[in-house]
Amino acid sequence: MKLRLETLTQKFLPVVAAAALVFGATTASASVITSLPGGTAHAFTAQDLVTSGPVAENGMTWTSTYARSVYGYTRLYGLVDNGDWTGDTGPYIGLDTDYGSMTIVFDNAVSSVLAFINYAVPNFGAAKIAIYDAANNLLESHTLDINTPSGVDAGFDFGFSQTTANIKSFVLSDGYIVAANVRTDGRRIDVPEPGTLALAGLAFAGLAMRRRKAAI
Repeated sequence: MKLRLETLTQKFLPVVAAAALVFGATTASASVITSLPGGTAHAFTAQDLVTSGPVAENGMTWTSTYARSVYGYTRLYGLVDNGDWTGDTGPYIGLDTDYGSMTIVFDNAVSSVLAFINYAVPNFGAAKIAIYDAANNLLESHTLDINTPSGVDAGFDFGFSQTTANIKSFVLSDGYIVAANVRTDGRRIDVPEPGTLALAGLAFAGLAMRRRKAAI
C-alpha cells in the first residue's frame, strides 16, 4: 500500500506543479485596467500653470521633463485628430510636446492607479503610461491606442492594478498626452485572460483523469 501511495504521488506532482505555475503567472505583473470602482480622487486644482513643476497637492507631486507643460489647466488644448480638451473634464495636466514625460509621485505607495487620458494623433506617435516602485523599478508599461475623432473633452480611463501597494509613481509619456481625474486604490477587478483559464482547465482535467485511473 505504501508503494501504491508513493506511485500516485509521483503521478500527481507534475499536474499539481503545472497548475501552480498557471496561477502563479497571473500575479506576476500588474494588470492594465479601465475602471476602478470606489477609487480615491487626487484632484488637480485649477491653476492654469505653464511649468515643469514640481507641484505638490492632494497626496501627490507632479513634475514634467518639458518646461512648458501645463498643470491644473482649464483652457483649450488641441489634440489634432483626437479633438480638443476645453477644461470641462476638470483641471488637467498636459505634456505639450511630442517627446518627454510627466511623473506623478504619490505620497504613499498605492496598489492601483487610473486616469482619464487622451493624446494628439496622428502626427506625434503613440503615448505611453507606466508605473514604478519606490526604488524606481519599472513595474509595468502600456502603449496607448486611443481614437476619438474630432471629439471634445473625449478620452478613456487607463491605469494599472497590483495585488500589493507598491506603485509609487505613475508616468505619462510622449504624444502631447493629457490626463485628468486621477484615482487610486479602488476595488480591484481581475479578469483572467482566456489562455490562462484554458491552461488551468487542462491542468485540473489531467488531475481528474489520473484520479479516475488510480481508482480503477
